[in-house]
Amino acid sequence: MSRLVEYFFVGYLIAFITVFSAVLIKADIKLALLLGAIFGVIAGLMSMGFMFRILKVEEFEITMQNKHPKRGFDWYEDEIKDQLAPFHYYLKTENGIEIFSPRSLYKIYEPQLEFERTPYQIRVKGSRLMIKLLKAVTEIN
Repeated sequence: MSRLVEYFFVGYLIAFITVFSAVLIKADIKLALLLGAIFGVIAGLMSMGFMFRILKVEEFEITMQNKHPKRGFDWYEDEIKDQLAPFHYYLKTENGIEIFSPRSLYKIYEPQLEFERTPYQIRVKGSRLMIKLLKAVTEIN
């Protein structure tokens, strides 16, 4: 929610300053403030709509049925975590589920990724793009 408000205020300020300074040259300050506020709200809503997008969440599981017979679950866990290492995710653990949260601008592309390891399965939940990448790396269809 705070990211949504940030996008609105950034768009609002850019439009307000631009319109206010352009109208102030030819008209009085009241008209410049009014037009700046109107265009600021319009630009704020547009930037909020274009910059904030809700990503579709997808989930995949690696079980005994779909894993390679010669590879153990440790191999899959290492491959998945090796792919997440370059992104420098923050890691926190809640109820046995590892939650990887990206830093700053990566949050636009991936809000968070959940990784759960049990003795007979590995479950990963995240955005469609990240799940597609992890499926390709682990060779799971």
